[in-house]
Amino acid sequence: KSDRKQLIREKLQDSVRTSRQIVPGGQVEELALIVLPIQYLIYNADNVRIRDKVLTNYQIENTDATKFDQEFYSKRENFDTQQFIHESLVDLAQTTDADIYSRLEREKSQRDPLLIDTDGVIVDGNRRMATMRSLFINDETEFNMFSQIECAVIPQASRSLNKEYEHQIHFAASLQLEYTWLNKALEAQRLESEGKNNNEIKRQLQLTSVQEADNLLTKAKGMQQYNRLKEGFDDNHINNNYVELGQYGNEQSFLEIGKVMNKNITAKEKKQQTIIQSITHFVVQNDRRAIGGRAFNLNQANK
Repeated sequence: KSDRKQLIREKLQDSVRTSRQIVPGGQVEELALIVLPIQYLIYNADNVRIRDKVLTNYQIENTDATKFDQEFYSKRENFDTQQFIHESLVDLAQTTDADIYSRLEREKSQRDPLLIDTDGVIVDGNRRMATMRSLFINDETEFNMFSQIECAVIPQASRSLNKEYEHQIHFAASLQLEYTWLNKALEAQRLESEGKNNNEIKRQLQLTSVQEADNLLTKAKGMQQYNRLKEGFDDNHINNNYVELGQYGNEQSFLEIGKVMNKNITAKEKKQQTIIQSITHFVVQNDRRAIGGRAFNLNQANK
């Protein structure tokens, strides 16, 4: 880490080129542009895009920031942690929605600079970096152009500032589809657990309304409740399996469960209703021959 920081300092002192980058608040600024050897960059352990995989792999509840930091973020410099992030990102880079991997493999060139901080943490471009690193490792001769990576540098290293940059870039309206509903719901819930209100969540995640923030939080709460209840009736339950929950594609079910959690009713009634809805959701997802996979509200569930 110290070598990486020193090299970045030296490169910044010699830098004469800049790159226009969007910054927190929506303005555009000129950031210093440098070139670093590929081995001198590390992935962002706070990356919104992989949070579901981290929570699932380490069986961490989304709101448990202490456990997340202790078991994962504090070990961000470790090889095993970086390898886990790398493999997760390579998988994401090959999805049909983006397929960054095939494009870089075909073009054999870096189109845009990565965005990093002065510690060498990649704030934007983690999937591109994982792709370039994977291609370079597999064939250093054919993909030698990826041995040196062009980077725009945020002039300081700050975990909270990196989050602001990530939110500004990836939750902006023009790029919103890059994150799934699960990514957004988990990030909204993380911000709420840090004491942020709905207006602040709306601002940070570039949402169109406070209601959208509330819906994301309701889905996250419903997913959390479903996870807890499922433990009681599924012998094969894996705790905090956010990857599986997100793959259901039935976010409306979690929204309905979350709405029950928000109701001003007795704890007993709330428990009964969420159990009914959760079991219905469980049946929907595991026996599609019986039910066609639609989301159920309480009245439908009772029937």
